[in-house]
Amino acid sequence: MPYVLMVDGEVKPMGDITCLLCPKALAAIDLMSELIEAGVTSFKIEGRLKSPEYVANGVSEYRKVIDRYLEGQWAAPSKEVIRELQQSFSRGFTHGFL
Repeated sequence: MPYVLMVDGEVKPMGDITCLLCPKALAAIDLMSELIEAGVTSFKIEGRLKSPEYVANGVSEYRKVIDRYLEGQWAAPSKEVIRELQQSFSRGFTHGFL
């Protein structure tokens, strides 16, 4: 949805940006190796207002990718895994500001 940016009660121009909020799901499954190497030691799967299947599928796939990395067998998730995650519940994926 389009929004306006207000600072101290004044509308601020945003140039070509038409949406401040992104409805896409933040997904980093393909960035796990980089995040682990950067020192991240904890990951959170947001499941609020999602189905149990969504949460179970997300946790399971992230766990597999992390375990493979820790075993020295890193491989980016397959297109099939990504598609499966998207079919669980998705408005599209984004890396956000990662």
